This record gives sequence, structure tokens and C-alpha cells, in this order.
Amino acid sequence: MVLTAKDAVLDRVTTLNAGADDYLVKPFSFAELLARIRARLRSAPAATDPTVLTAGRIRIDLARRRCWTGDRPVELTNREFRLLEVFMRHPGHVLSHAQLLDLAWGYSHDPVSNIVEVYISYLRKKIGADTIETVRGGGYRLVDGSA
Repeated sequence: MVLTAKDAVLDRVTTLNAGADDYLVKPFSFAELLARIRARLRSAPAATDPTVLTAGRIRIDLARRRCWTGDRPVELTNREFRLLEVFMRHPGHVLSHAQLLDLAWGYSHDPVSNIVEVYISYLRKKIGADTIETVRGGGYRLVDGSA
């Protein structure tokens, strides 16, 4: 939704064609803004965020916090599960040490710490040594095995 002082028809058409869902010119009524937001929420599709993620032979159920490799259940600690979830949400992407700290731990950590490497090692032992690939100078990548 675009809130702007530009009221020319060309501005509206250009903005809507560029992907905006709505266009409201200032000054506007707050009641109208709220009504437009409610209308957008009513027409918005239901959330499609999956609760089960699959990559190759690995499957995790986010709602139940369970993991399987093939048909075999795998017991993971909370931190291992979160790290695997990060990889599962970015299959095939190279994730750097800093990205993994940010996404799985939620904070910056001591740059000389080997915490990421330690947990990668734990995951490899539990889900298979060939599932997480080290990319020299880049980070780590989940190999989904489906290609």
C-alpha cells in the first residue's frame, strides 16, 4: 500500500503497475486507511508457510519438532534442530558462518568461535556426513540429494 502526496493519474498507474496493491493520496482519512487495510487482509491468501520441510531424504516437522532421515527418526537438540531448519529453509544455498550464527543463534558471536563447526559436526553425525557440504571460503550448504 502506497501513501503519497502525488495525485497524478500517471503516478497512480505507474505505482500500481509496479506492484503496489493500493494507492492512497495524502491527506487521507485514518478511517479510510484502516478500512483499506482490513480489506487487504480479508483478501490476502492464507499463510502458506509449511510446517514440514523436506530436502532429499531429510524431513523435519516444525510443529512437532521432529526429524527423519528416510524413515528413521533422528533425535536432535533444540540448537541442532534450529540449525537444520535454517539449512532446510535454504537448500542448496551457501550459508556463511555469520549467516548461520545470525539465523540459528540469533546474535553475533565471537568471530573466532568454532560453535558453528561444532554443531555442523553434530548434525553430520546424526543425519549423514554427506548432507552438509563445506564450501571453502564460503560456508556450508545443505546437499538435498534430489538433483
